Amino acid sequence: LHFVIGVFIYYVLSLILGLKYPASQIWLAFVGWTSIGNSNWYIFTIMLMYFITFVAFYKSKTENYTRPLLFSLVLTFIASLLMSYFKADYWYNTMFCYTAGIFFSSYKNKIECHTKTHYWPMLIIAVIALVVLCRIPYSAKGLVYNGFSVVFCSVVILLTMKFRCESKVLLWCGQNLFPLYIYQRIAMIALSSINNGALAAGYPFLFTVACLVITIAITKAYKYIAVKL
Repeated sequence: LHFVIGVFIYYVLSLILGLKYPASQIWLAFVGWTSIGNSNWYIFTIMLMYFITFVAFYKSKTENYTRPLLFSLVLTFIASLLMSYFKADYWYNTMFCYTAGIFFSSYKNKIECHTKTHYWPMLIIAVIALVVLCRIPYSAKGLVYNGFSVVFCSVVILLTMKFRCESKVLLWCGQNLFPLYIYQRIAMIALSSINNGALAAGYPFLFTVACLVITIAITKAYKYIAVKL
């Protein structure tokens, strides 16, 4: 619902600014497949992963998650392969992070216990794997980048087990991630339309600050309205 409302706001903005889109593009934007100015790929991909999770775990009444996990892994691979024919690589090259997250959640206690006793070897292996994957030519990454994203997240998780990173700014951004992600382009689109982009081209710093302030204001307004909904 919140994403649909966001897309509708972008549609209204396009009408105000006189931006025209094909009807098919407008309708498909409501499911994230296309965009009318809004951020979309992440929403579509995460909804696809929710669907895959539902299919994989449907009727799973046992605490043994091996079968549904393997099924979700296969479905994710097929989905990634299919999307590679229709979309840019960033649409699908982090999908296995979601599957890895399900795996971690399913076996969290065992993994954490194993990590405590073999922390440094695991961290060293993960870092080496990350370095190796970084050396793969970009043109050859494709689906392999999924492995890189999973290993990168693993390294971050392992590091945060030993080192704390406290930041009020990051905390606020995390708590308001959805509105920041969805509505960040409203200010950019609106301000870019002034004098055919003269503000953005002539005063980039002022443009950036204005976009930041407006986006924060929209985020705060969203949070207030979302509570009412």
